[in-house]
Amino acid sequence: MKKSELVKLKKLLKQEIDRRDRINKLLSNNSIQEFLLLNNLNIHELQIDDKWLILNELLKDFQITESNGILVCTGSYLISRITSYHETDFEEISVSFDDPYVQYQKFEDIETRKIYTAHTDKDIQRKIDYLNGIKMDPKEFCHFRYKSLLVSELMTKYIILNPYNTSKNENGFMEVQKDFFTTAIEQGQPKAKELILNKYPQMK
Repeated sequence: MKKSELVKLKKLLKQEIDRRDRINKLLSNNSIQEFLLLNNLNIHELQIDDKWLILNELLKDFQITESNGILVCTGSYLISRITSYHETDFEEISVSFDDPYVQYQKFEDIETRKIYTAHTDKDIQRKIDYLNGIKMDPKEFCHFRYKSLLVSELMTKYIILNPYNTSKNENGFMEVQKDFFTTAIEQGQPKAKELILNKYPQMK
């Protein structure tokens, strides 16, 4: 995230909190409360108890430049083939990170939420062995067959966090993102990066 983007994000957050604070002050007026009740209007979304909820909402439409190179491994998968009545369908199945037959994993950038998919080195090697006699190395085969990176390649390009070693709940991605952005807003990006790298284990 560029310094200018962080400054802009801080400004937007302050403006939104100030706006909600002003509205909440106006809502303390008895006439306005009566108006809301008569019109069955809900004002719970204006509360400012949780800054992260407001910040998370702002991030949905906020353009961020990837600069820290930190991903979270959000899940491990294999493809199951389902055949019935001469029709073949394929289903993505979420599996344990320790499953020996994991075919690919998904990763999400903590700043931009961009998703990367990479095939496991073991799965690609199994496919090469099965094809018997193929003259490509795993990296070349993965690029040619799947137009994808190997997990080992992705690990050389990014810092990859594996908070809870599970495919459930995106492996804690939202917690990492919350820690990163709330700390960046309050203490700056270097502190935010330091926090999450010390708090969450890296993928091995």
